[in-house]
Amino acid sequence: MNDPVVDVILLDVPVALWARWRDHLDRTLSALGTAEGVPARLAALRARLRDAYPTVAETADAELRSAGVRRATSVDVAYPVPRRGRAELDDFLDALEDLDAYAAEAGREDLVTPADLKSFRRWYFGEIAKQVDGGFPAPWPGD
Repeated sequence: MNDPVVDVILLDVPVALWARWRDHLDRTLSALGTAEGVPARLAALRARLRDAYPTVAETADAELRSAGVRRATSVDVAYPVPRRGRAELDDFLDALEDLDAYAAEAGREDLVTPADLKSFRRWYFGEIAKQVDGGFPAPWPGD
């Protein structure tokens, strides 16, 4: 049986902010990735999502990286998101919130997601979830 796919459209994604968010997440996972608990859970979930939905992030992430090379300030991107991935999306966002708490408890304030990146992250995942649930796209509202 084919799983229905929703073409999620993220409007006016701020390229530099997206790049900072991805860099921060990669740096945090690298720094805390060998620890027990939340970082391991997040790394495993991230790997599981990449394995289960390999083309979902690759397509849009490539567009965002290309936009960065072109020095675009914002870009619209499309993610083909299978409806069955909705629950995993919530799990991933929860794990990111837990990662921030874990970093703070470990005394690694430098790895806690800054407020502007948290705001972006909530919009980014919120837009995906909203559209998978049948809502319409809304552009990045800015800071």
